Amino acid sequence: MKFSLTILFLLSLGLYSEDKNSVAIIVSNNNSSTITTLNSIHNSILGQEETFFISGKTDEQVIELLQAIESKDSSLVITLGSRAALLAKSNLKRTAMLYSLVNSPRTNQFQVGTNSCGIHTDVPITEFYTTLREIKKKNWRIGSFYSNQTSESILKESDYQDANFGFTLYKKKLDSQEDLRNELEKLKGKIDAFYLVPDPIYQAENFFILSEFCKKNQIVLMTEISSLVPIGATFSISPFYSRIGIQVADFANKILLDKEKCIDGIARNNKDYSFQLNIEYAEESEIEINEGLKKKSQANRLLLEAINLFEKGNYELSKVVIDKVIQGNKSDSTANFYLSELNTKLNGGKIQSLFNKGELALEKKQYKQAREAFTEVLKIDRNSAIAEQKYREVIELESDEERVSAERLEKVGDILGAINRYNTALTILPSNQKAKSNLETLRLREKVNIPKYFTQATKSYNIRKYDDAEIGFKKILAINPNDKTAQEYLKLTQDKKISMKKFEDCIDSNDTRCKLIWQKKK
Repeated sequence: MKFSLTILFLLSLGLYSEDKNSVAIIVSNNNSSTITTLNSIHNSILGQEETFFISGKTDEQVIELLQAIESKDSSLVITLGSRAALLAKSNLKRTAMLYSLVNSPRTNQFQVGTNSCGIHTDVPITEFYTTLREIKKKNWRIGSFYSNQTSESILKESDYQDANFGFTLYKKKLDSQEDLRNELEKLKGKIDAFYLVPDPIYQAENFFILSEFCKKNQIVLMTEISSLVPIGATFSISPFYSRIGIQVADFANKILLDKEKCIDGIARNNKDYSFQLNIEYAEESEIEINEGLKKKSQANRLLLEAINLFEKGNYELSKVVIDKVIQGNKSDSTANFYLSELNTKLNGGKIQSLFNKGELALEKKQYKQAREAFTEVLKIDRNSAIAEQKYREVIELESDEERVSAERLEKVGDILGAINRYNTALTILPSNQKAKSNLETLRLREKVNIPKYFTQATKSYNIRKYDDAEIGFKKILAINPNDKTAQEYLKLTQDKKISMKKFEDCIDSNDTRCKLIWQKKK
């Protein structure tokens, strides 16, 4: 019977095609965080994918599944959650495993091995400590319980951070769920905050006991489990799971395209977190929350709403909300990330057209046109790393082209033309050190010739050759922009040119209003 059930289970999975770019996604559970992450992976990943939920399945069935996946030579296995990751780590021999949504992965040595990589989702304890500092200006005493090695590993970070913050964390291992109530009573009057880490010790009954205890004793209850905040916690700090999914998909895509390898436990850390606050619970706990944290929580609610709209495909409305978030905080990296994604969704065709235009101009060495095209892309999507890279490439080439032209003009004695070109090169790229050095050297060498150029320019001025005079005075100012005499003469020369032009136009038109000219003609 056991054999038959396993076979039926595998058949129900519809084990997949022979596609060498196939990806199997194994999901430990179907909670909201996991589903959000999974949906983002589905929307962003390349290749053919199949998803398998293993909650309710025996370890034996999951191992059979993993063996079947490996026998099909799948390119990659993505695991979401600890159980899927642990079983995949132990049973995959050849196929690479990309894990995420695993608490304290180092505890289970996910970084060890030649075929694993991951996206870490643990929230550093420093994020919680920094938030506590914003609630009160005091040395915090913090309590926490754990029952297994994974939770203990999360709390060990406090051993290194307590001294940096001037905080103290009292951590206690509980052998059973029944111990929680008694141990809480021992903490009464000794702690100001409680750190609830992901741990099986906090079943529903124990959570509500803890929540009531913290509220009655004016204790801040903090956690990374965001779903606990609405039902009785002060605040949570958790990953943006939708963005985690995009990070997983991005890593997977690079593996599938052979741009990166999933080996040696290579892992990327998450750096952006969602802050959620239960103001009503805080008030009932008599915890004073400053306006800064309230605004931060409100902004995060808006951002989560924008992400939700994005996932549903309502890009226009999502962008309206994202713009409002960024208006309040221009440096919000997650908001800017989704703004970039939205710009791609809403303006993908226009962006692609501009990219094509820029690439073609770059190929033809039409650097000005290429720069303008990539600048337009950045106006639409200021966070486009590819457009920024291309823009930098173009301005370096364009600036250097101007420098080379300046050197040619310098060799043939066109000093004014050379200096103007060097200045153009530096306007395009101020960090062009060779252009800067050449310009400084040229100016230093030509300074001794300023008296000669001045004599020539004033001579042209005196005999009314204003075009030649203007060039002469501009040359002097190109060599020494602070030459006051040349500045005055240049202004006089340009004024004379304007007057001369009016004089000539008046003669040509035979205008009777030009009395002086009319009398001279008569």
